[in-house]
Amino acid sequence: MNLRMPIWAPCALLIANVFAQTATMPAARAHVRMVNGNAVKYTSKLTQVVELNFTFGNGHLPGKQVIDASLGRIAKNYGTGGKDAFIVKKFASSNDGAAIGEIVQFTLADLLSGEVIVTNNISYFPQLQTKNPQEAAAFETAVKTEGRGVLGFHGSGDGGGEWKFYTDELHPVGYHGHLTRTPGPVYKDVALSKHIVLQGVLETGTTLATVPDGVDAVGTEKLATNVKTRQMKNEWYQFGRNLTTDVKYKSLVTPLLKYDPRNLGDALPAQYRYAGGNLYTFLLQVGQGKVSYVPAGHEDDELTLPGTTFDGGTGDYDRYVAQTLFYLAGYKTEVCAGTVCNGLPIVDTKDQLTGQTYQSTTALFDPDKPAFTSLFDKKYEAKVTDVSGRIVDVKRGFGRVTYEFDRSKLKAGIYFLSVKIGSAPAKVRRYAFAPATGA
Repeated sequence: MNLRMPIWAPCALLIANVFAQTATMPAARAHVRMVNGNAVKYTSKLTQVVELNFTFGNGHLPGKQVIDASLGRIAKNYGTGGKDAFIVKKFASSNDGAAIGEIVQFTLADLLSGEVIVTNNISYFPQLQTKNPQEAAAFETAVKTEGRGVLGFHGSGDGGGEWKFYTDELHPVGYHGHLTRTPGPVYKDVALSKHIVLQGVLETGTTLATVPDGVDAVGTEKLATNVKTRQMKNEWYQFGRNLTTDVKYKSLVTPLLKYDPRNLGDALPAQYRYAGGNLYTFLLQVGQGKVSYVPAGHEDDELTLPGTTFDGGTGDYDRYVAQTLFYLAGYKTEVCAGTVCNGLPIVDTKDQLTGQTYQSTTALFDPDKPAFTSLFDKKYEAKVTDVSGRIVDVKRGFGRVTYEFDRSKLKAGIYFLSVKIGSAPAKVRRYAFAPATGA
């Protein structure tokens, strides 16, 4: 029977034990959340990345070149419909950003043209406050007031100075230098291992190990067993503040990756080894914006080469950077209607994957007559009842169907069509029929 296009009833959820992810559509790019009982689609706002690439200290040329190239590669590889996932707008000093002390001109409008600012190995970044206070003020406004995200790499996390916004808010770790580069074990924070930024990261090319996993109520270190770890080469920066326990910052920080500092020997003095594990990468709320930091980036033996790198030969580096960029950009929202959200992973209030995907399992009701359409290969049961609750007609079956009830059985009055598909709750639509003309 041909019916004119019906309208959607409110949506329900079909719970599954798997979540959807593709190379170009990870959960950090698009997912579903339940908000006040409604299914809402979250889609990353990312369209442009602003890359700041200069330095006041170490040139870090090899690392800078790898990071810069990776942004273009990720934009292309995560593109859809023949369009890159985002545009990279670059502000770089000469020598691929490695010219020391060279001032690069950018404005607040430049920073606001993208959703995320990448700081590519800006060694001694806090010196921007004295060398170009207008640019420092623009950067602070873009993040703290305008809500831009920031992803910093390696040298962007070293150095101190007079820029209080940097030392107290943007990167408040208390940098005290570093010693020898050496491999060390990196792993996901156990409690937040399903965070959407970490989706698919450290799942292969790892070994199982016993690692620090926070502290108990009296400060005693807890351990977790059989945790996937990867040996990553790093400088193991000496951070004088542990953001996860500091009263001022612990509510603002989200641990992502941690490292076990217990056996790093001379590479990390004892006073910088924190009970429960040291932060490796993390998210930090800074005013209206979110900030993240990746310590790898001195050279490519810390980034993408096979072996003891962030990537580990598994694609983790690109995956992690892409997902962090999508996340930091923030999200636009729309209530799920029809099949627009079908197949997307469902995320909880802590930005963690639930292991469930969204599927619409409600019927399409015709707006004018007791008729419905099911688009699903599932059992269905449809009942027409009168105002007293008496069942007037029933239709049961399996599979996709368009069905109209025989209205010759219905007298003038109010009726309700209830349709249940699969295990989803039944949905109901009200119909009113006037007396037949000329009766």
